[in-house]
Amino acid sequence: MLQDGDSDMEWGEETLNWEEDDGAHEEVPEGPKGEFGHPLPPFVGPQPGPHYGDYKDMEPKKPGQVFALFWRREIFEKMRKATNNFGRLYVKRFTKEITFEEFEAFLGIVIHLGLIKHEGDRWRLWQKTWKGNEFVRTVMGYKRFEMILRAWHYADYEKYTADEIKENKKKDPFWPVAELEKDLNTVYQENMKPDQFLDIDEQCIPWKGRHKCRCYNKSKPIKRHFKVFSLNDSRSGYQMAFYLYRGIAEDRPAHISATSFPAERLLQDPMYHQKNHIMCADNWFASFQFLSICMRFGMHFVGTVQQKRKGIPFSFKTAHGQRQHRERGDFTSVKSTYYVSEELSDDVYYTAWLDRKPVGLLHTIPTKMGICTRMVKTKNDGWQRQQYTRPTIVKVYNWGMGGTDSGDQRMEAYRPELKTISWVPRVLSHFLNAAIVNSFIYYNLAFPGAQMTHYEFREGLVDCLVNDILADKVEETGKLTARSLNKKQWSKEKSRRIGKHWTIQDKKPDDQRVEGQNTSDPGKERTRNWFRGHCMMCGRIIPTKCQQCKVYLCTDLREETDSTCMISFHQLENFDSTNSTRAEDEN
Repeated sequence: MLQDGDSDMEWGEETLNWEEDDGAHEEVPEGPKGEFGHPLPPFVGPQPGPHYGDYKDMEPKKPGQVFALFWRREIFEKMRKATNNFGRLYVKRFTKEITFEEFEAFLGIVIHLGLIKHEGDRWRLWQKTWKGNEFVRTVMGYKRFEMILRAWHYADYEKYTADEIKENKKKDPFWPVAELEKDLNTVYQENMKPDQFLDIDEQCIPWKGRHKCRCYNKSKPIKRHFKVFSLNDSRSGYQMAFYLYRGIAEDRPAHISATSFPAERLLQDPMYHQKNHIMCADNWFASFQFLSICMRFGMHFVGTVQQKRKGIPFSFKTAHGQRQHRERGDFTSVKSTYYVSEELSDDVYYTAWLDRKPVGLLHTIPTKMGICTRMVKTKNDGWQRQQYTRPTIVKVYNWGMGGTDSGDQRMEAYRPELKTISWVPRVLSHFLNAAIVNSFIYYNLAFPGAQMTHYEFREGLVDCLVNDILADKVEETGKLTARSLNKKQWSKEKSRRIGKHWTIQDKKPDDQRVEGQNTSDPGKERTRNWFRGHCMMCGRIIPTKCQQCKVYLCTDLREETDSTCMISFHQLENFDSTNSTRAEDEN
């Protein structure tokens, strides 16, 4: 019998009495992914995934419809109104109100900045050089974008006096974005039903400026940051709930530790209670207090745990300078009855396993003995596969941990680089980024056959957001930008189907009209009054072209299509892409 040396337990009315778990060394065959050699507690929650009624009428090729479920119209309008009011009150020369289409385009540019991974001075994107970005210049001017960025807010400052704003910021350091944080949490939980495995971990929002809640961690890739505690579906990476860490301003009860409070706050919703969810956490969170919170909500727990945690009976970690006397693959599992209260108790297990380094796990699911394969170095500096024993609870932990990390990885891949003096746009862009990642995960679950990559999803979303303002610009100016695309590329280009299109002929200057000797009459010269090129649709050499698209298109009626190339080019959703003719002038 292994006795816990500390009898004064903070949680539980009885002392932990550890004893060997006799069933832990019962060998079981592990199956493929998701099969652990022994059954898990039965999941009694609803069928996981998105709500069918929300997406049954959506078109799979329009990611903007999925994004609208997360960045809802009321959120969008509230943000636009707050941005207009803040700009009018605090931004110099902010006289023109932001329209709905203009704010959509602004968000589209913010997302686009993450796609192109622009670093350095932002104004260079609007230069008409190779360093610039023609798409950004077309959608919105630089001064207008910077003005909207400085005014970007969600809290409506017009409703409060200066003293009230100061008092609100004193109570909550993240008051300007707190309401959006609450609204997005509500939306995320309404749109998705979680699977059995959940995990809690932290995310980082890069920020080097001044703020009382800015954190510093030298071991993180982003050393100076705002910390976000996130509850995610382990398998899909979908973010179910989150909140910004507020430091000493956090409303945390005195009897709950800082590492257990994320579980207490993020698991308050009844949708997680008494469903036999399995909560996974790393050794920063895992403790008996964290475990007791999960037990109160009817959840199981699996997590790596530090040796110094209160109640941990032993560890395979050796003292400094001592050699490890155990062999790789050795493990020991002990169990005890843990009392959360007089009415609530359950068996808990602690398993110590020696892999390349010692590993300790605290869990409420019994473990068995499985097998794992590792690559080990041979005496002649080669490598070979070797099998070792491994408790099955390690595989359960690996299966259930990493949802927050996978979601964070998706966000980091296309995080927009917005260097601003105020921290508010940085946090808002993170919230926007997280909503897009959740939209993409929702899209993949709702339309598994769509086969759209994350990049393509964001690219399609940018198109949806900027289409309205581009259509307005086309109606005003009659053109977009000069293009030179092949037929296959034009088939995917959406700008050919919006705005007004006019047929024109470009007249040649007098000094370019002569094209050589007339073959039918050698005494005369051959002249052309108009520039000519190959029709994009049929390939004939013609003088007529679309003024907006800069593409040569003939206007003769074709019997096989009962239409003209001009009409077909601008109305067909897709057309034959076998021809590679470019929209260029005849040589």
